[in-house]
Amino acid sequence: MTITERIEYDVKSLDTYFRQLFAMAQESSSQEPSSVATTDEPEYFAHDVAAFIHPDMVCNVYSFVDFWLAGLCHFHKCKGHLARSHKDIKGESALEAYHKYLTKVAAITLQAAQPSYDHLDNLRKVRNCLTHGGGHITPKQRIEIEKIPAITMSASLVIIADSFVWDSLNHAKAYLCAVAQA
Repeated sequence: MTITERIEYDVKSLDTYFRQLFAMAQESSSQEPSSVATTDEPEYFAHDVAAFIHPDMVCNVYSFVDFWLAGLCHFHKCKGHLARSHKDIKGESALEAYHKYLTKVAAITLQAAQPSYDHLDNLRKVRNCLTHGGGHITPKQRIEIEKIPAITMSASLVIIADSFVWDSLNHAKAYLCAVAQA
Protein backbone atom coordinates (compact mmCIF):
# COMPACT_ATOMS: atom_id res chain seq x y z
CA MET A 1 0.00 0.00 0.00
CA THR A 2 1.45 3.41 -0.97
CA ILE A 3 1.57 6.37 1.40
CA THR A 4 -1.18 8.06 -0.60
CA GLU A 5 -3.36 4.95 -0.31
CA ARG A 6 -2.74 4.84 3.44
CA ILE A 7 -3.76 8.49 3.78
CA GLU A 8 -6.88 7.87 1.68
CA TYR A 9 -7.72 4.84 3.84
CA ASP A 10 -7.42 6.94 6.99
CA VAL A 11 -9.61 9.65 5.45
CA LYS A 12 -12.21 7.04 4.53
CA SER A 13 -12.12 5.71 8.10
CA LEU A 14 -12.60 9.21 9.52
CA ASP A 15 -15.41 9.83 7.02
CA THR A 16 -17.21 6.69 8.22
CA TYR A 17 -16.67 7.62 11.86
CA PHE A 18 -17.91 11.18 11.29
CA ARG A 19 -21.05 9.96 9.50
CA GLN A 20 -21.83 7.86 12.56
CA LEU A 21 -21.19 10.83 14.84
CA PHE A 22 -23.41 13.08 12.74
CA ALA A 23 -26.18 10.47 12.92
CA MET A 24 -25.76 10.31 16.70
CA ALA A 25 -25.83 14.12 16.89
CA GLN A 26 -29.03 14.27 14.87
CA GLU A 27 -30.63 11.60 17.03
CA SER A 28 -29.47 13.33 20.20
CA SER A 29 -30.71 16.72 19.04
CA SER A 30 -34.14 15.33 18.24
CA GLN A 31 -34.47 14.28 21.86
CA GLU A 32 -35.17 16.77 24.61
CA PRO A 33 -31.90 18.47 25.61
CA SER A 34 -30.58 17.80 29.06
CA SER A 35 -29.53 20.84 31.00
CA VAL A 36 -26.04 20.93 32.45
CA ALA A 37 -26.66 24.26 34.12
CA THR A 38 -27.60 24.55 37.75
CA THR A 39 -27.52 28.34 37.73
CA ASP A 40 -29.37 31.16 36.01
CA GLU A 41 -26.17 32.92 34.95
CA PRO A 42 -26.20 33.76 31.21
CA GLU A 43 -22.85 32.10 30.38
CA TYR A 44 -24.40 28.71 31.14
CA PHE A 45 -26.84 27.15 28.70
CA ALA A 46 -28.65 23.91 28.15
CA HIS A 47 -27.29 21.52 25.54
CA ASP A 48 -27.06 17.86 24.70
CA VAL A 49 -24.25 15.54 23.70
CA ALA A 50 -24.37 16.89 20.12
CA ALA A 51 -22.65 20.07 21.32
CA PHE A 52 -19.47 18.03 21.87
CA ILE A 53 -19.42 16.27 18.51
CA HIS A 54 -18.22 19.03 16.15
CA PRO A 55 -15.32 20.04 18.41
CA ASP A 56 -14.30 16.39 18.67
CA MET A 57 -14.30 16.06 14.87
CA VAL A 58 -12.22 19.22 14.44
CA CYS A 59 -9.65 17.93 16.92
CA ASN A 60 -9.60 14.53 15.19
CA VAL A 61 -8.91 16.06 11.78
CA TYR A 62 -6.15 18.26 13.17
CA SER A 63 -4.54 15.30 14.97
CA PHE A 64 -4.74 13.29 11.74
CA VAL A 65 -2.95 16.09 9.84
CA ASP A 66 -0.33 16.53 12.55
CA PHE A 67 0.40 12.79 12.64
CA TRP A 68 0.74 12.45 8.88
CA LEU A 69 2.79 15.60 8.37
CA ALA A 70 5.43 14.43 10.84
CA GLY A 71 5.64 11.14 8.98
CA LEU A 72 5.70 12.80 5.56
CA CYS A 73 8.48 15.14 6.64
CA HIS A 74 10.49 12.13 7.77
CA PHE A 75 9.71 10.37 4.48
CA HIS A 76 10.99 13.33 2.44
CA LYS A 77 14.05 13.65 4.69
CA CYS A 78 15.00 10.05 3.92
CA LYS A 79 13.99 10.25 0.25
CA GLY A 80 16.08 13.38 -0.31
CA HIS A 81 18.94 12.35 2.01
CA LEU A 82 18.45 15.64 3.84
CA ALA A 83 20.62 16.54 6.82
CA ARG A 84 17.96 18.64 8.58
CA SER A 85 14.85 17.27 10.24
CA HIS A 86 11.46 18.96 10.43
CA LYS A 87 12.16 19.31 14.16
CA ASP A 88 14.97 21.75 13.29
CA ILE A 89 12.53 24.20 11.70
CA LYS A 90 10.68 26.84 13.69
CA GLY A 91 7.35 28.35 12.84
CA GLU A 92 4.50 30.15 14.53
CA SER A 93 2.85 26.74 14.70
CA ALA A 94 3.77 23.12 14.09
CA LEU A 95 1.72 23.27 10.90
CA GLU A 96 3.75 26.22 9.64
CA ALA A 97 7.01 24.50 10.60
CA TYR A 98 6.03 21.36 8.67
CA HIS A 99 5.07 23.45 5.64
CA LYS A 100 8.34 25.41 5.81
CA TYR A 101 10.32 22.18 6.03
CA LEU A 102 8.55 20.67 3.06
CA THR A 103 8.76 23.76 0.85
CA LYS A 104 12.14 25.20 1.90
CA VAL A 105 14.27 22.26 3.03
CA ALA A 106 12.76 19.41 1.00
CA ALA A 107 12.09 21.89 -1.87
CA ILE A 108 8.64 20.50 -2.63
CA THR A 109 6.37 22.66 -4.76
CA LEU A 110 2.99 22.88 -3.04
CA GLN A 111 1.40 25.92 -4.76
CA ALA A 112 -1.51 23.82 -6.04
CA ALA A 113 -2.20 22.70 -2.46
CA GLN A 114 -2.00 26.24 -1.00
CA PRO A 115 -5.81 26.60 -0.61
CA SER A 116 -5.82 23.37 1.40
CA TYR A 117 -2.92 24.56 3.53
CA ASP A 118 -4.77 27.84 4.18
CA HIS A 119 -7.86 25.92 5.28
CA LEU A 120 -5.75 23.71 7.53
CA ASP A 121 -4.31 26.83 9.13
CA ASN A 122 -7.88 27.96 9.88
CA LEU A 123 -8.58 24.48 11.24
CA ARG A 124 -5.57 24.92 13.52
CA LYS A 125 -6.91 28.24 14.82
CA VAL A 126 -10.33 26.72 15.59
CA ARG A 127 -8.75 23.65 17.17
CA ASN A 128 -6.60 25.88 19.38
CA CYS A 129 -9.71 27.72 20.57
CA LEU A 130 -11.26 24.37 21.45
CA THR A 131 -8.27 22.88 23.24
CA HIS A 132 -6.88 25.98 24.94
CA GLY A 133 -10.09 27.87 25.67
CA GLY A 134 -12.78 25.22 25.90
CA GLY A 135 -14.30 26.61 22.70
CA HIS A 136 -14.46 30.15 24.06
CA ILE A 137 -12.43 33.01 22.66
CA THR A 138 -11.30 36.44 23.72
CA PRO A 139 -12.53 39.58 21.95
CA LYS A 140 -9.11 39.83 20.24
CA GLN A 141 -9.39 36.24 18.92
CA ARG A 142 -12.96 36.88 17.78
CA ILE A 143 -11.83 39.23 15.00
CA GLU A 144 -9.76 36.47 13.41
CA ILE A 145 -12.08 33.52 14.09
CA GLU A 146 -15.19 35.25 12.70
CA LYS A 147 -13.45 35.50 9.31
CA ILE A 148 -13.32 31.71 8.98
CA PRO A 149 -16.10 30.35 6.73
CA ALA A 150 -18.59 28.02 8.46
CA ILE A 151 -17.55 29.24 11.92
CA THR A 152 -19.95 31.44 13.86
CA MET A 153 -20.10 32.71 17.40
CA SER A 154 -22.61 32.48 20.21
CA ALA A 155 -21.37 35.06 22.69
CA SER A 156 -17.75 33.90 23.19
CA LEU A 157 -18.40 30.28 22.11
CA VAL A 158 -17.17 29.01 18.75
CA ILE A 159 -19.93 27.28 16.75
CA ILE A 160 -18.78 24.86 14.04
CA ALA A 161 -20.97 24.10 11.02
CA ASP A 162 -21.10 20.61 9.52
CA SER A 163 -19.54 21.98 6.34
CA PHE A 164 -16.41 23.08 8.22
CA VAL A 165 -15.83 19.51 9.38
CA TRP A 166 -16.28 18.03 5.88
CA ASP A 167 -14.22 20.79 4.23
CA SER A 168 -11.46 20.23 6.78
CA LEU A 169 -11.33 16.51 6.07
CA ASN A 170 -11.29 17.12 2.30
CA HIS A 171 -8.54 19.74 2.56
CA ALA A 172 -6.53 17.47 4.85
CA LYS A 173 -6.72 14.72 2.24
CA ALA A 174 -5.81 17.08 -0.62
CA TYR A 175 -2.82 18.61 1.20
CA LEU A 176 -1.44 15.34 2.57
CA CYS A 177 -1.80 13.56 -0.76
CA ALA A 178 -0.03 16.45 -2.53
CA VAL A 179 2.85 16.14 -0.06
CA ALA A 180 2.93 12.33 -0.38
CA GLN A 181 2.98 12.46 -4.17
CA ALA A 182 5.66 15.15 -4.44
